[in-house]
Amino acid sequence: AKELNVDAIIEGSALLLNDKVRITAQLVDAFDKHRWAESYDRDLKDVFTIHHEVAIDIAREVQKNITSQDKTLSLNQYPKNSEVYQLYLKGRYFFNLYTYESQKKAIQYFEQVIKLDPDYALGYAGLADVYGIWSALELPRTVAIAKSREYVMKALELDESLVEAHTTLGYIKMDYDWDWQGAEKELRRAIELNPNYVFAYHILSHYLLLIGQNDESLEVSKRALELAPLDMEINAHLGFHYYWSREYDKAIEQYIKTLETAPRDPWVHSYLGRAYKEMGWYSKSIEESKQALSLIGKNEAEILSNLGNVYAVSGNREKALEIINELIGQSKQRYVPSFLIADVYVGLGEKDKAFEWLEKAFNERDLEPMSPLLDPIRKDPRFKDIMHRMNLPLKDM
Repeated sequence: AKELNVDAIIEGSALLLNDKVRITAQLVDAFDKHRWAESYDRDLKDVFTIHHEVAIDIAREVQKNITSQDKTLSLNQYPKNSEVYQLYLKGRYFFNLYTYESQKKAIQYFEQVIKLDPDYALGYAGLADVYGIWSALELPRTVAIAKSREYVMKALELDESLVEAHTTLGYIKMDYDWDWQGAEKELRRAIELNPNYVFAYHILSHYLLLIGQNDESLEVSKRALELAPLDMEINAHLGFHYYWSREYDKAIEQYIKTLETAPRDPWVHSYLGRAYKEMGWYSKSIEESKQALSLIGKNEAEILSNLGNVYAVSGNREKALEIINELIGQSKQRYVPSFLIADVYVGLGEKDKAFEWLEKAFNERDLEPMSPLLDPIRKDPRFKDIMHRMNLPLKDM
């Protein structure tokens, strides 16, 4: 508890025998004092009832006021049977692996969930997450976002209080609709519904960076880290915040810290490479990008683009152009964001080519306008026009 900076932790175990289950749970404070313990013997089919009972008992122990509405909302999270819930958890597991292959598996599990229980809102929310946040699957972005929107609205139709659905809708409004007020409304609503839902803070921090509210974004990022201090993505996002805020030394420090617990995560290596590049440490940047590609096991477009950009700015024009050709080739097989190709052209100093691809990115509604990679063209009138059309603030970086 002390290490996690919390007052107490919950420990538990489960013993399964045929169709019976025994759940043992205990509440231990930061001084290793056992504040509460209980065992629950139930039929396996009643596992969700046990979950609910344990949550209510622990909340009472820490003197939280439990209302009848809280109890109802809690029960609404559970499907009709344990098989559906197991499928949902598997879907979430693969979603959280953050690879293209894992997202395909996540879709398969979530589709099984809604087939077995068409009224289970979280199943639709899971599909909305995959198609929305991982819209760079083989589907064109417009098709993927349309699917995500369809599923998230179905989830909210079934359960308006579903925090996951409000968060994903906020993401769609931010990342695709460029409806900044609508995005903030949904994300704030998600946090109002569940002040401990880490992913809502994660997306809200992105939103605040986009609209230039960097100080509040940092506060939100740190709040997410307080809630999930061991979560790799949340740790990496704090580094991302520093990177977009041009505090590259802090970004590097945070990424290295994240790699201590996730040394084989390709995305953190790639992000670290981007920060090294901005410091002018090109050889270290190239090394991190190559390691990221090796760990991910294929020529992933975003990581290739990062490598192409550092080749470009370090003077290796030939290799930068090779990567541009590779990305264009990939785009003929699956969706590759046009801004990734623009990033390499920016590094090469070919502004006209860069804006040609940025205009394509605008039409795809898939841009990273606050990225440090675009700083060399930020004062160009054509860039200011893009920012104006996105209704984003013009800000010197």
